[in-house]
Amino acid sequence: MTLLNDQKTTAHNAVVWVTVSIALLFFGYKALLPHPSVKDGADFAKFGSIPVLKSGRIKPIDTLARNQLLAINGTGEVKLPEAESYPPGAVESRGEWILDRRAWLAEALFSGRESAQHPIILVENEQVKALFGEQEADIKRFTPAEVLAQSQEISRLAGIARGKTDDHHTTFDRQVVQLDQKIQQFLATSATIQPPGDTQYELVMERLPKLLASVTQTAGGISDLSTIGSGESLTPAQRAEFNIAGKLISSMQQINNANDAISIRPLPPLDPKAPITDWRKFGDSALSLDRIATEDKALIAWAKISDGYRAIESDNGASFNASVDDYLAYLSDQKFQGTGKAKIEFWFNGFAPFISTLPFYVLAGLFVLLGWTVWTKPLMDAAFKLMIVLFVVHTLGIVLRIYLSGRPPVTNLYSSAVFIGWGAIGVSLLLERWTLKNGIGSFVAATIGVATLIIARQLSFDGDTMEVKQAVLDSNFWLATHVIIITLGYSATFLAGFLALVWAVGSFIKRGLEKETNKALYATTYGMICFAMLFSFVGTVLGGIWADQSWGRFWGWDPKENGAMIIVLWNAIILHCRWGGICRERGFMALSISGIAITSWSWFGTNLLGVGLHSYGFREGAITALIWTCIGILVISILTVLTIPLKKKSSPADQPPKLPSET
Repeated sequence: MTLLNDQKTTAHNAVVWVTVSIALLFFGYKALLPHPSVKDGADFAKFGSIPVLKSGRIKPIDTLARNQLLAINGTGEVKLPEAESYPPGAVESRGEWILDRRAWLAEALFSGRESAQHPIILVENEQVKALFGEQEADIKRFTPAEVLAQSQEISRLAGIARGKTDDHHTTFDRQVVQLDQKIQQFLATSATIQPPGDTQYELVMERLPKLLASVTQTAGGISDLSTIGSGESLTPAQRAEFNIAGKLISSMQQINNANDAISIRPLPPLDPKAPITDWRKFGDSALSLDRIATEDKALIAWAKISDGYRAIESDNGASFNASVDDYLAYLSDQKFQGTGKAKIEFWFNGFAPFISTLPFYVLAGLFVLLGWTVWTKPLMDAAFKLMIVLFVVHTLGIVLRIYLSGRPPVTNLYSSAVFIGWGAIGVSLLLERWTLKNGIGSFVAATIGVATLIIARQLSFDGDTMEVKQAVLDSNFWLATHVIIITLGYSATFLAGFLALVWAVGSFIKRGLEKETNKALYATTYGMICFAMLFSFVGTVLGGIWADQSWGRFWGWDPKENGAMIIVLWNAIILHCRWGGICRERGFMALSISGIAITSWSWFGTNLLGVGLHSYGFREGAITALIWTCIGILVISILTVLTIPLKKKSSPADQPPKLPSET
């Protein structure tokens, strides 16, 4: 008998430690090699580590590429149609040719004409497709060249749409404005570094200051060539020199405009100790006469990278990789402000803590489900310890986001989804460890982890996930109080709803959970509702104080404010019904399940209405999915009351469990 028990213990420990070891090895590998190196050809991953200033924040090219491509294409990669040849960086995957986001950005920056031939501009509206004669086709993505062919008509329609008030905007109006923005995004991105042409850009950039100095001297000190007359007094050689300089000045001015259009400054300041606000536009730096006396290594480095990209076909990326290495070494030596964070963000993008944990959350949930049917103890322990590892990785991801953004954990819808999931998972694991001890806590944690990270992934398609929204979110004090407190209230409401949902499903399947499990779930859900009531109320009041300081009024019936109030009222209704005897166990759990729908709508739905100060977040079309999700939750809530039979009152043990305060 002892031998049999030892064998069971050994098998038990093996399952637990093998599961945990696999997870640790996976995350260790991701941490050490977040971006696998390239053994042959151009290394676009390393190119993605180059820092730039975008929208006031230093970020790696990798992040810039993702955000620019999402704004245009709706995804983080480009699917290429069948062709005789493919651009550098294209790889075959599952029968399709895919262009990595960093390879796409390199092509757009250094060879814009070729990138205009890829179907990257997402158009979903049938009326907008009609502009290209494709309204009945399944085609959703068009090439920039196709869109530019209709650019005048698109600009005209977009101008009409922008002239309308918000309440008169149709779906077509919004879509055509978005299409106009997408093509402008592409044009600005492709003109960020280099004008069209296959010239030796490094040589041009090196000679440009002397050329400008020469023509300025010839023109008598006038630096603006457009003010010079017809130049009839110039010699043919001088006139040719003026023409070349004029074209280059025009090209650099267009690059400046492109830099302004997408709020990018690709060049670091000449002084390494200068603040990040001194990062420079490429065009201004190229036209600076100071470069005659002061070498602008960053400018020349970008020109060399551009030349290296166009030489990939002839040297298999050798000069491109060497140019990138040289520039990164220069940046590392100079230690410009903000570039250290860009390195960490590049690592963070490759490590991808939230996406990487998603499949393991699914695995942990499956372990619990199997543990409820076969081999209970080993699978339950394996699921719990796996969830601990995932929670640590989840926490690391949030901590790194706080460090990179310099803000508290919740600054936009994406971060709220990640933080709500984190809070609910943490509490669920504590409940599993100290209260439930039957896998329910682990299962709820895994389910919430999967749900919130899927939502976060969808929200990430809206662009920069570290962008701070909205107008007055520049106060770290209020971000650290109102936003975090109210988000914890949302987490508690969601957690209470999921615990009640487990209770309902378990009661329906087994026609009544075990007495101790039933009592523990009921008491835990009750505690979560009390916590949710407190934190959602305090968070809402703090939000009103913030609004009073920011906008001069405590309450303005903004949809988001109304949503916060609805959550407070719903939690108050649940507690009132319980305390007043209006509902007992089943009714309380059904109301708690409904809290998932109430909070989902107040959290997301208010952002989808297109009105108020919080109309940002999900893309168009998400409201339909949200409505059906809420309807589904409400149906489950109703079925909880209707399908779970009341027990016979044959003994005191059959009565609904009472909370300690009721005994």
